Amino acid sequence: MDRTEHRRHTRRERLRRHSGHSNFYNVEYDAVIGSFEQMVLLAVVRLGDRAYGMAIREEIAERTGRQASLGAVYATLDRLTAKGFLKVGSGPGGAIRGGRPRRFFTMRAPGRRALEASLESLQRMLSGVPLGDLRRKLG
Repeated sequence: MDRTEHRRHTRRERLRRHSGHSNFYNVEYDAVIGSFEQMVLLAVVRLGDRAYGMAIREEIAERTGRQASLGAVYATLDRLTAKGFLKVGSGPGGAIRGGRPRRFFTMRAPGRRALEASLESLQRMLSGVPLGDLRRKLG
């Protein structure tokens, strides 16, 4: 078992003990995803078969104006992969990477369901809130 596998295994055991469940993740809890996780999942969907770390980071920056660190993107990708929301594969890295393969990400059905549920919750919260009034209250 290498260091990464050991870290995942240790985290899995800690979560299992903490949650009281035998499964790695509590499905109901994990269906609630944060805003950055939403952005990463949406970027993966938008990029399709070109979804790798740097492209995801650039997609988020271009669409939101938010400059995320590559480390934050990869940490989120690893977390979403561990939850079973994303599938990871490898592809050619090219000359810039010295021939090292890139990790490409694709959405899995549980990820699509979690993203849809999260966006629907947000939509329900926004429903009936006039954004002009919200801006005056917050501003």
